[in-house]
Amino acid sequence: MTESAAAKVWQRDVERVVGALRDAGPEEQRLALDRLGKRYGPEARVAAAEGLAPKRAPAPEPIAKPEPPPQPQPEVKARPADASPVLNPSAPYDNASEFIHRTALVDGHCTVWFWQDVFYRWSGRVYEPVPHEVMRQQVYRFLDGARRRSGEQLLRFQPTPRHVNETIDALKSQLALGLECHPPMWLERRESAKDWVVFQNGIVNMLTEEVRPLTPDLWVHNALGFNWDPDAECPAWETFLAEVFPDDPESVDFAEQWMGYNMTDETRFQKGAMFIGEKRSGKGTIAHVMQHLVGDASYVGLSFANWTRGENSQQSLIGKRVGVFPDVRLPKGRAFGKSYDPGGLSHASAELLLNIIGEDSITIGRKYLGPWQGTLPIKLTLISNEVPNLNDPGGVLPSRFIKLHFPVSFFGREDPDLRVKLRGELSGIAVRCVRAYGDLCRNRRFIQPAASRVLELDLLAASDPFTAFVLEAFEVDHSGMVVKTKAYALFQSWCARNDRQDVLRSVSDKKFGERLKGVEGFGHVTGWRQTGSSPRVWLGLRPKAPKKDEE
Repeated sequence: MTESAAAKVWQRDVERVVGALRDAGPEEQRLALDRLGKRYGPEARVAAAEGLAPKRAPAPEPIAKPEPPPQPQPEVKARPADASPVLNPSAPYDNASEFIHRTALVDGHCTVWFWQDVFYRWSGRVYEPVPHEVMRQQVYRFLDGARRRSGEQLLRFQPTPRHVNETIDALKSQLALGLECHPPMWLERRESAKDWVVFQNGIVNMLTEEVRPLTPDLWVHNALGFNWDPDAECPAWETFLAEVFPDDPESVDFAEQWMGYNMTDETRFQKGAMFIGEKRSGKGTIAHVMQHLVGDASYVGLSFANWTRGENSQQSLIGKRVGVFPDVRLPKGRAFGKSYDPGGLSHASAELLLNIIGEDSITIGRKYLGPWQGTLPIKLTLISNEVPNLNDPGGVLPSRFIKLHFPVSFFGREDPDLRVKLRGELSGIAVRCVRAYGDLCRNRRFIQPAASRVLELDLLAASDPFTAFVLEAFEVDHSGMVVKTKAYALFQSWCARNDRQDVLRSVSDKKFGERLKGVEGFGHVTGWRQTGSSPRVWLGLRPKAPKKDEE
């Protein structure tokens, strides 16, 4: 018998046993299973045991409980970015924070600051002052567009003057910069940025010519009104300088160094400039180019007649880089009997000039605002057809100025289109001035052009009558000499001719030598006496030949 046939036999016997013993007792079923196992083997026994095993009734399906009906939920709406803010009328500090968050942040940078009693907002290039009434308008509009809670309702905020005043006061507190934050400055690092200048297309380092993108991180109030182009040229400007200063490269260098210096907020060289020369000689043209280089917002025209007149007269100096006295005309000296009015620059003007050029911290009154305090970044230029009288016998103020002589007059042959041509070359002129400023910084000082050194003595003479006498009466001669009594007699005669008895009274014969040695170029002069009976003399000078009208 084959295996398959044998399997069919025991399967039939298993089915028969299972059918016969399904209702038998457990013992009877066991005995029958044992007999199957002995006869057919364990497989038959296991199969029969499985057949006899009681079948489990399927578990009843759980009765599904009905789900409770959904409870009504409040409708949640996404708040758009421009949704009206919900403000608390009693929390002005929080309201100010929301104002800053919504109106003053650009790429993570705050673009509104409060400094020296004025709000400033970044314009995309520089920080510009926000007038008080404009700031109130902006705060009013912000509050008026807000909502306030009233129970479960949101109502219109409806700001009152009290709300606006409280919010502005909180803004001042949150946006305040200290007095030490004088522009230009990198706000994040609190580092000076005086070597950086803002052009229309970027921020340029005046020393390296590195260009950076415009950013609100640069706290600066002044910008130039044209693009930086390192390849720009200026042929009309170069021709103009060659005609104004013929064969005088030192004067050309100083003019462009001065203009580059004026493009910055730097004041460390502590110098002013004097443009002195013939009428129609190019002085005003250079001043005109300087004004357009720095822009009208950084330029101010000044006059000695009124810049010290009132409490707020210097307010126009704040934030300016360039200040020009375009046509200096000072009062002439006049005699009043035994008194003499020397005319010239007033004491108040001389003091203010020294304060500004010397980088002194000063306080300036402002109309409707608190006083401004700090060091002014302005550079001063005096323009005149004649050497001005600065009324400074000590020579301190004259030494603060570099003198630039304009020897050629173009009167009757002016080019009426010259200024238009030069304005069209501002980018090229700026490149030359930036590079000249770099030369200045490497030299660490301005150099007085040799062609203008004669103005040094002329300025000292105009500012000090005793210096004027010495330069008129004597000349340096290291082998020469003059008797002391004769020298003082010449001084007396000069005072009589010029109605300067006030000067004669201030310089006695005993002080004459000290004053003589104090004059520029005469510091080497010494007194000498050969024998006890010989007259005392001054060595190192000799009298000039008298003029015909004095013979």
